[in-house]
Amino acid sequence: MLPTLRSRSIAVALLLFSVVTLPAVQADSIASPERARPLDTLCFLLPVAPGAVQSEQWCAKALRGTPLDEILANAPEPFASSHTNVNLGVDYENSNLGGASFTWWGTTGCTSSISYIGNYPAEWVDRVSSAIVVSGSGCNWFYHFNDNDESGSYYYCGLTVHKCDQDQLYIQGFDNAANSMRITA
Repeated sequence: MLPTLRSRSIAVALLLFSVVTLPAVQADSIASPERARPLDTLCFLLPVAPGAVQSEQWCAKALRGTPLDEILANAPEPFASSHTNVNLGVDYENSNLGGASFTWWGTTGCTSSISYIGNYPAEWVDRVSSAIVVSGSGCNWFYHFNDNDESGSYYYCGLTVHKCDQDQLYIQGFDNAANSMRITA
């Protein structure tokens, strides 16, 4: 049986009524650009002191793109007063330099006598899948170690040779296996 004109009119009227009376969408329920930015980890390092096992480090979480001055405003000394910050290297949770990032910052770049050693905080242990050494930092080698304090087996990659971007950590058996790192000239 074909719908009558009257039944079609009632269906259209109900449809219009439901559209007009739908609850209004609250502005705060719509994803804002702030919420779309990933939460990344930044770790600030001092050069390895003679005889030390690792660099002094202070780590913080911030939305990607947050100015360094804003992040360092809450840092303890000597990190808060460090006016020179050099991006040394970046680890990523996914292959091909994707996902959340963990950025290593130093007070200076790398030289033959200055390198940086750090342990990953708990939420980044066994999480790194790809990484890069930052050009212009003076650093050429990025080592990832299975254990804390630069111990256990390791995989190294470089600025121009043995790049650890894309799937190299996975191919070498180091995908999600790093507990500590060293960045050096």
